Amino acid sequence: MGISQQFVQKIESGKSKIDIDRAARIAKSLDLSLQALLDFQPANYVTHCEQGGIMNTYNFLNEKLLAQLEHENNTLKEALEFVRQQNRDLMEVLKGTKKR
Repeated sequence: MGISQQFVQKIESGKSKIDIDRAARIAKSLDLSLQALLDFQPANYVTHCEQGGIMNTYNFLNEKLLAQLEHENNTLKEALEFVRQQNRDLMEVLKGTKKR
């Protein structure tokens, strides 16, 4: 969207305003119509916290966001496996069972 997370937080909290062009870009990146973004009311999507401390949400993740999260999850899994393998190799070197 071309804006920082901090700026998004300021927009959400009402501390900063944005122009209609930027609002349209945000709506597009979220796969929403501009009208849906402008009409957004948090109370329609979030209910009060339950006794267990879990917040109920009635919002849904769109397919584009789910795909992005799935991709990021897979990337992180690959990075974690790489680090684990590096750790195993290093442990073998330290134990003297593997040459560099």
